[in-house]
Amino acid sequence: MWGPLIFSTISSRVTTDQGAGYNWFAFGVGGILGVLGLIVAQKRPMPGRIALAIGGVLLVAVPFAYENRALLPIATSVVLGAAMLVSSVFLGPMPAPRRMPEGHEARP
Repeated sequence: MWGPLIFSTISSRVTTDQGAGYNWFAFGVGGILGVLGLIVAQKRPMPGRIALAIGGVLLVAVPFAYENRALLPIATSVVLGAAMLVSSVFLGPMPAPRRMPEGHEARP
């Protein structure tokens, strides 16, 4: 799902919409913040959660910049932004693997 590309190919008059530029910006910055949040959260969960949440807020807020309200790019942006916001609550470091006592085999 790539919102800006869908937004710019809906019709020729939509490509002149100022919201298309904001959409590309929101998806780019939101993606960078999402990946950065995942990396940072492995050592410090709270800054990682904040970065992921800010990226999600950008994606949820960008449809308000559209002049022509097309449903597909709005839905793409809002669904991805909401997923980032919800997942920011659960973001944290990976737990260390459990050590099995000597002589016990792991279950298949």
